[in-house]
Amino acid sequence: LGIQYAKAMGFRVAAVDIGPAKDSCIKMGADAYFDGASPATPAGLRKLTPNEAGAKAVIVTAGSGRAYQNALDLVAVFGTLVCVGIPPPDQAMSLHPLTLIDRGINLLGTLVGTRTETLEALEFVRRGVVKPMVESLNFNDLDNLVDRFSKVCHPCRCLCSRLTNLTRHRENWSFNSNHSGLSRFFCSFAATL
Repeated sequence: LGIQYAKAMGFRVAAVDIGPAKDSCIKMGADAYFDGASPATPAGLRKLTPNEAGAKAVIVTAGSGRAYQNALDLVAVFGTLVCVGIPPPDQAMSLHPLTLIDRGINLLGTLVGTRTETLEALEFVRRGVVKPMVESLNFNDLDNLVDRFSKVCHPCRCLCSRLTNLTRHRENWSFNSNHSGLSRFFCSFAATL
């Protein structure tokens, strides 16, 4: 969705990802795609920018320390690096403050937007400029989602088609050890509706 939002706001977008994501990124509207595992990516991206300066902003959504490390090579002088993805604790980013100071890089971290930003994002969807890809699933399929999303970055968000029916019967829910954390999260979320 980040690609669609950036395009809706008039930005040129170069997507950097690994694996079979190229088709999805181009379908979402990316102007260019680069393989994040390729050492040629920084030079290729710079060729697309004025004076080969690099990207004015890089938004890291991957939960990988390597993605953050590579992002520093992509951002231009006085550019902005936005941190969204959360890598595991053992994948810390190695960064000397002088890297940020010398190049004037603005480092931003964000987990969620404000209420106003959420309303602005929903307005793009209402106008049809951003089209979320949604896949409906049965509630019983939630446990399988953990495996699916942990193995590959999926461009879709999933919706439990029976979630609203379950909220009517929340007092009858019980959990045992074979429920994943994701199922418990969705049940807890539904119970608050």
